[in-house]
Amino acid sequence: MLKYGVVFLVVNLSIFAILNIDIQLIDSMTKVVYLIGKTFCDLSGAIMAFLLLSWLASKVYQKNKLSQTFIALSFLIYLFHQQIICILLWNFSTMVNPYIMCVINFLSSILVSSYMGKVLMKYKATRYLIGIK
Repeated sequence: MLKYGVVFLVVNLSIFAILNIDIQLIDSMTKVVYLIGKTFCDLSGAIMAFLLLSWLASKVYQKNKLSQTFIALSFLIYLFHQQIICILLWNFSTMVNPYIMCVINFLSSILVSSYMGKVLMKYKATRYLIGIK
């Protein structure tokens, strides 16, 4: 799986480099080729991420408390993290350095959505509403 992930990483980076050469889009055929290349770049990136993350997940030791917590709350983190990031970006993106904002977004979205998930998992009604029995 790692071998295929690395192959897709090389393909993705190659297509990305080719597409970012500063070429004037003169005719419609060039635009069509650009859109097809961009589509393949997106697809190869998604496949590469799936393969490499699946390989990484198979190698991670999953018996510690932190990984068990993230496994139990992964769906709820997925549900809430984007809204938290949007709120933070809306309010603070012009005031904070983008690199620092990236770290703040990552940490706060994981921590806040994990906390919200733990609160929602405490009650039977909220577990039922989010689809966890």
